[in-house]
Amino acid sequence: MGWFESNEVLIQTWITLTILSFSVYVALRSGVFSMAGIGFSAVGGYIAGRLAIDGWSTVPAILIAVVVSVVGGLALGLILGRLRSLYLAMATFAFVLLVRFAALHWESQTGGALGLLGIPARVTTFGALGVAAVLALLLAFYERGRSGRMLEALRLDEVVAAHVGVNVVRQRMFAFVIGSAIGAIAGALNSLMFSFVLPDSVSFSVIVDTLTVVVIGGLGAWWGAALGAAVVVLLPDVFGFTNEWRLVVQGVAVVLIVMYAPGGLVGLIRSAITRCVKRERKEPVVGAMAGGSDSSVSALWTTDTEGLQ
Repeated sequence: MGWFESNEVLIQTWITLTILSFSVYVALRSGVFSMAGIGFSAVGGYIAGRLAIDGWSTVPAILIAVVVSVVGGLALGLILGRLRSLYLAMATFAFVLLVRFAALHWESQTGGALGLLGIPARVTTFGALGVAAVLALLLAFYERGRSGRMLEALRLDEVVAAHVGVNVVRQRMFAFVIGSAIGAIAGALNSLMFSFVLPDSVSFSVIVDTLTVVVIGGLGAWWGAALGAAVVVLLPDVFGFTNEWRLVVQGVAVVLIVMYAPGGLVGLIRSAITRCVKRERKEPVVGAMAGGSDSSVSALWTTDTEGLQ
């Protein structure tokens, strides 16, 4: 058995957690502290799973799950549109609990506490990876140019963003709906890849895992979610003793990141790259100063003027 076969479940978990973290990342990047994507991941998982059991093909089942979640996200966004920061976070947390309550008690459709079992496994690892890559590419384009500047303005100061012409309400609603759709995709892929959906897919530990991924990865770029998900998924394997203390270790890691690296892994990597670039630019200057000749002075002047340009 090769490395891929022996670690395929781990890779699948990383993919689905990355996509789920995208849903929270999109909201937080826009200054919307929403966990609704986690709730809609369960909605998407149960809908896609039930449709697959009833004989629907893969793509229509996922699309219907996404459409239902988009409509639900739009309705939820309209209801919670006036809430901000902690109040919005608590309201979306309550929504996640409501989804869990429905999953536990709507037994005819969800299987109750036992979950929805016997779902046809129609999504392969490479298929899920392809979906994750497409979403990552869309997020990368979304973060560039004018839309990227709007996102950054919304995240830093909503009032200033409104003064410079950003439609705050529309952008917040857009982020809310997109986060709901991405969450539904994560849930649908999870159910069609692992062949079951459990009420634990909207448990408190999933919320903690997702927020840990976003904090560790950072909000500076989409690939922070992928890095953070890798850390969270690999943590129990790398540190075997964390099985019983996993939440404690994650909590300590989050506190350390917030205190010493608030930009997450994205911020640390970008800082390291910046330092390396500055060091490479300084080395020619030091060599020119050591030469002491007129040509060296000329080289130093040329380097400085090029840097200014």
